[in-house]
Amino acid sequence: MSLLAESPREPSVSIFLPTHRNPPDKREDLTRYKNLLNDAEKRLVGAGLRTTEARLRLEPARLLLEDEQFWENVWDGLAVFVSPSLFRRYTVARTLPEFLEVGDRFHLKPLLPVLEEGGRYFLLGLSQRRVVLLEGTSESLVEVPVAGLPKDLASALHLESFPPVRDVQVRSQAHGSGRRQATWGGHAEEKEDVSRFLLDFFRSVDRAVAPVLRGDRAPLVLAGVDYLHPLYAQVNTYPHLLPEGILGNPDGFGVEELHRRASSVVIAALGRDLDQALEEYTENAGEPRSSQELTTILVGAYFGRVSRLFLPRDVQLWGRFDPITLEVRVHDRKENGDLDLLDWTAMRTLATDGVVHVLPLDRVPGGGPMAALFRF
Repeated sequence: MSLLAESPREPSVSIFLPTHRNPPDKREDLTRYKNLLNDAEKRLVGAGLRTTEARLRLEPARLLLEDEQFWENVWDGLAVFVSPSLFRRYTVARTLPEFLEVGDRFHLKPLLPVLEEGGRYFLLGLSQRRVVLLEGTSESLVEVPVAGLPKDLASALHLESFPPVRDVQVRSQAHGSGRRQATWGGHAEEKEDVSRFLLDFFRSVDRAVAPVLRGDRAPLVLAGVDYLHPLYAQVNTYPHLLPEGILGNPDGFGVEELHRRASSVVIAALGRDLDQALEEYTENAGEPRSSQELTTILVGAYFGRVSRLFLPRDVQLWGRFDPITLEVRVHDRKENGDLDLLDWTAMRTLATDGVVHVLPLDRVPGGGPMAALFRF
């Protein structure tokens, strides 16, 4: 999403289509997708491209029509993005509206509910025998290749062997801090604090994982026995690690069970985050830190002030925003040069590290086209 949101301003085509998983319905999907491509070509020609240029621009998207394997694996929604410098296509486990936009930037708002509903996350599994990073959606959980990721605890610490997990116990620290410490099991005289070794292990894991996750906003779920969670949190550098994780040795879970537990953790975390955001908005209603006024929110987003943005689903607000005069114009229907002001505000908020919540219209604070909380 960040790659699309930060792409350069250039002629860009955004296509969204509800799709089907049943083979008999896929012919209809192909026909509707082809029609959207034809409409996109007409719009590109109308924007000043020659017909041959427009066809060449859309060629990567048209090649999908011939990709039988791709259509065999589509889920409930398809999103396709084409520009002179970028081509991306995504199939998602959520019905998307049929929608086409041709402008100088990608239109991304229909994908936001997919991300907010736990549609994508990372899972880091930590066990004695294996370390693995997985990428999850509501439909799947697949391994992500990570260069330099330690294979296991012994290899990370450059040891020939390492005591098995069953020999590592957890005890309370004698100094009354309440923190849990990992120790070698066995006789009291043989006990040794192994937190330092575990922290070294986790630092090597974080060093390998950090470049893969850098710039992403998807939640990270940790799976491991209980005493590993606070230790990994001490050295983690990814800002979206969830405080709640999956307790237990991930080697003991099947893929389906691991997927189910991880999805539950992510959905619960996002729900709590939304509830807290709505409560914060209510507490600040009528104060300078909140607004339902369109121009105030657009100007705030332009200057990077929006920390939380609340938008309605499947709604467009066509108009223009002048970054020089800060003037906002809204039109009843799309006119030449218009953009979806809701989409623009959402992308601007994400680009400045804000959070966007896409809600049913009746849940947007104030019942207006959007609402926002500001940083200052």
